[in-house]
Amino acid sequence: MQLTVACAAMVIAAIAAAPASAADTIRGYSYAETAPRNAPEDQLTAGRLACPSGKPVVGGGVDSSGGFNDPMMIYSSRPYDGQDSDSIPEDGWDAQVDRLFGSSAQSIKVYRICDTLKSASSYAYSKKTVSVGEGTQGTVSVPCPNGHPVVGGGVASTGGSVARMWVHSSGPYDGSDTDTLQDDGWRASVANVSSDDPFAHNVTAYAICDKTRPQSAYSYLKKTVPVAENAQVRADVLCATSSQVVVGGGVSANGDYDDKVFVNTSRPTDGTDIDTIEDDGWRAAVDNSEGIVSDHTANLVTVYAICRR
Repeated sequence: MQLTVACAAMVIAAIAAAPASAADTIRGYSYAETAPRNAPEDQLTAGRLACPSGKPVVGGGVDSSGGFNDPMMIYSSRPYDGQDSDSIPEDGWDAQVDRLFGSSAQSIKVYRICDTLKSASSYAYSKKTVSVGEGTQGTVSVPCPNGHPVVGGGVASTGGSVARMWVHSSGPYDGSDTDTLQDDGWRASVANVSSDDPFAHNVTAYAICDKTRPQSAYSYLKKTVPVAENAQVRADVLCATSSQVVVGGGVSANGDYDDKVFVNTSRPTDGTDIDTIEDDGWRAAVDNSEGIVSDHTANLVTVYAICRR
């Protein structure tokens, strides 16, 4: 299936926080998710979930229920600043998903992970913004300051309901240091695919970096899988041991604007342990929708999990 962008008026579903499941706290991290929110066709559906008062967000994500034939693309998934006195995006997680069309009801759920043992001053919240023109794909990288390890991050775009700003990648990256761990910052790529809104829009990437714990306090894991043309792939990467808990994660894909590879889901997941808490690893789903020029080849998708040792 080759995706086309139809001319249609879209509205954003109410952004007020949906009811959340009861929060679970493991090793000092609080895990919670919203109840499923209905995602109507040809709309942005939004949700957000706050951390316990005064506790900083370290990671989060969003799940879209649609498969390849019910295309749902992440528009934004990022930390946000609430109504406190500062301007730091440490208060919770916010996400928006663009649903194109489909034959059945679909929904989204927003997830957040908060550190209940630390304050916001223990983390550096960095961001960087670039402009992405219509018909192009832009990438923005945000390094952590002073060599601090990245623990989470996200991406958001401007343009609102009339723009088709679809996430191609949002995940940790390895910088120019001597190791090969994805611990140095956050990188996001977004495609501006709207034919109805021929303007550039801003893309902002966010990095959440731990100022008080060393890199050795975390385990950086990844898994790479192919996604065939006109298909969706879903993959999990789990923390190495049952004693570790996931604090952040993301997903990246190769390919450029013409490949039309977009993220459907990126969020924490539960493993095979006895509980049902989404603290064991990271899950991502990515669509390879062929693009303008069919190359009849698969693209590679890498899922990342950042786990607290």
